[in-house]
Amino acid sequence: MDKLNTVKIFLLENKRKLIVISSLLLVMLTMTILFLNKNSYKTESVVYQNLLKESGSSSKETKTEIEHYYVDVKGEVMVPGVYSLDKGKRVVDAINLAGGIKESGDTSLLNLSMELRDGMVIIVYSQDEIKAYNLNPVKNTKEETICNDKVKNDACFVNSNKDIITNIPDKTVIKDETLKDTNIKSDNKDQTSDTTSNSNVSSKININTASVKELTALPRIGDAKAKAIVDYRTKNGNFQTIEDIKKVSGIGDATFEQLKDQITV
Repeated sequence: MDKLNTVKIFLLENKRKLIVISSLLLVMLTMTILFLNKNSYKTESVVYQNLLKESGSSSKETKTEIEHYYVDVKGEVMVPGVYSLDKGKRVVDAINLAGGIKESGDTSLLNLSMELRDGMVIIVYSQDEIKAYNLNPVKNTKEETICNDKVKNDACFVNSNKDIITNIPDKTVIKDETLKDTNIKSDNKDQTSDTTSNSNVSSKININTASVKELTALPRIGDAKAKAIVDYRTKNGNFQTIEDIKKVSGIGDATFEQLKDQITV
């Protein structure tokens, strides 16, 4: 009993001190808990930031994997110059980027589907240069002269594949004002036969019966436009008048003016 009374007396006498001490201990415990939580939040934040940095660096590395090639496009194109293209692009993409070919251009000696490489030189020749090549009896020698004269043309068949020097496709020319909307197809045989008409050489060409080969004898008509004429009449029937040829895509008033005296229906 004496000990119990002593404790009671001690508590009563030190009541205020005990309350103060208890309050301090409670405050210290609360601050400790907050401090530990704060450190934990900082650790999580650092980890998250590191993850963001790693993610950003990996995306940058992915971007740097894309290779850019520089090619020099010359000759009968709208805007000659040096152009930058992504890896995997083709010769036709470089010509398109240069504005497409001019009406005076001819791509019959070019491999339009050839994949680009850095530092290539692509030269689109004029129709006059190609005519000079076609008139030469020794085509292989003439072609080598055209493709390698002064500046080597890396897009030429002779330079893209040495094995086909003696077997150049008859025509792969695309003479439309631009190549942007042209579908490049493989060298399939013409849908119409190449039999000549019974008319004399000096007579006009009948646009309803002429083959693709015969139509290419007309001014400003290459393989692409000749095939477009044949495809149009196959789908829509024969032309009723020579003016109807202007309904064919790529043949406008300027072309018709040069054709009208040489065609008939």
